[in-house]
Amino acid sequence: MPPTSNGFQDTVNIQPGVAVAGDFADTNVRANVLAGAGALVAAGFLNGLAPPIVGAFAWGDQATGLASSNFTGSATAKIGFFRNDRQQLIQNFLAGETLQAEPGREITLFDQGSFWAVFPAGATVGQKVYANYAGGSVYAAATGASTQTASVTGSIAVTTGILTVTAVGSGALAPGAVLSGANVPPGTAIVAQLTGTIGGDGTYSTTTTVAAASATITAATAVETNFYVDSPANDGELAKISTWG
Repeated sequence: MPPTSNGFQDTVNIQPGVAVAGDFADTNVRANVLAGAGALVAAGFLNGLAPPIVGAFAWGDQATGLASSNFTGSATAKIGFFRNDRQQLIQNFLAGETLQAEPGREITLFDQGSFWAVFPAGATVGQKVYANYAGGSVYAAATGASTQTASVTGSIAVTTGILTVTAVGSGALAPGAVLSGANVPPGTAIVAQLTGTIGGDGTYSTTTTVAAASATITAATAVETNFYVDSPANDGELAKISTWG
């Protein structure tokens, strides 16, 4: 059912699609990310957070009760898949469609089950599913594939959490990337670049306030999930993903 330029359907296919992004792919056992009373709720656009997107992964913070499509380094944020429950509201004036949850709306994230997801670069049965830290979109790759996108020499200042990069060994840094290295707290993420060459030498704000002496720091923009690809997909097509292999 292709949409018009404004998002509204104007034709009907003879054969309906097998699913839409975020649908359940079977009736096997499902499990969701645990949260407290009244949680999880979709985050707003604040402090690097963003509302979850249907058919993608998001991070539900068990301490704050907020779910975000962006990972910001919280140690209490657990990853889960945001299924399509047909309850999203079109918030932007004159917009024809949306896949983004309304900030403040209660949602459920699943960490087990089988779902349909869109793979922009295609997918092969048996590959692992990876989630991008910024936006939660998916891609497929071999189990244990590297998610590293940059290696730099830098240090992090105490209290301010500002990362100062003095040399770039490979790749480029970007907001949303998660850092690792000597004395870098697990889950530390880049919030924004403050000065310097884009993606290179300069200063960056991060989510930590712990000092780290100058050393090699690597950056990753995605994380391997516990989901596998269960059906093939060409570029831009839907594929089944499942935690049951």
